Amino acid sequence: MKSKTTLTLIASLAFSGLVNTALAQNPANGAGDAQAPAASTPASLLPALALPSAGTKLTRGDSKFLEAASESGAEEVANGQLATDKAQSDAVKQLAQKLVTDHSAVNDQLQQLASVYGAKVASAPSRAGKREHDKLAKDSGTNFDTNYLKAEVDDHQKAIDLFQKESTGGDDPALKQFASNVLPVLQQHLKDAQDAEIAGAAGTAPAVPVASATAPATPTTPTAPASDAPAAPAAPTTPATPVAPAAPAVPAAPATPVTPAAPVTPAAPVTPPPAAPAAPAAGTPAP
Repeated sequence: MKSKTTLTLIASLAFSGLVNTALAQNPANGAGDAQAPAASTPASLLPALALPSAGTKLTRGDSKFLEAASESGAEEVANGQLATDKAQSDAVKQLAQKLVTDHSAVNDQLQQLASVYGAKVASAPSRAGKREHDKLAKDSGTNFDTNYLKAEVDDHQKAIDLFQKESTGGDDPALKQFASNVLPVLQQHLKDAQDAEIAGAAGTAPAVPVASATAPATPTTPTAPASDAPAAPAAPTTPATPVAPAAPAVPAAPATPVTPAAPVTPAAPVTPPPAAPAAPAAGTPAP
């Protein structure tokens, strides 16, 4: 019995040694060709990345992207966790949970990249993101749902711009691939948030129908049923008082005749003075 137990133990140790040897010889464990573990990043969300060699240095631009992307991801997770607790609409809660799951996977892969570069990533939102989170935390009910969706639309538009620039203008190949892989996820998140706003999934009250928006009309008193008794004769109509004839118009006074103008006295005829006799010619004897 003792010898049988000893043989079993020896066989188990031998098998463990073979497994460890096989794992050590697996090239996927090498630093230069390491693959991002699929456990923390679902294959349905992000493809595995070929990690760069350990000690790879990042340019200033890539370092800024690494910091901004990690802050953005931390903000999305924080706001999503807040929404899963405070949102009034089930649709908003479902969207928030999806964002928490997806951005947690993105953050995990970003952390793996940063560890290879020897860089640090943010574990909390930026100052602006913290202010936005604190402001949302003060909201409640449908007001929270509306403001949360608006924040998600704005934040994802900024994130898409950030990842788009890195995917086309970054320097490190692994970071560029990472940004390209995440872009479709961000774009789908943006569409989901916009659709939730349009569909009224924020839990806002439905539009009040026109009929119920106004005060109800006063009910009409029902008419008493007609009696079998004959109707009372109508009272005779009093004849209208005749209108007095109008007084005859007073004739107008005749116009005063115009006095004719006095005749003009003709002027007295002018009597010409007698002509003086002509002087006698020289040498003529006087009479």
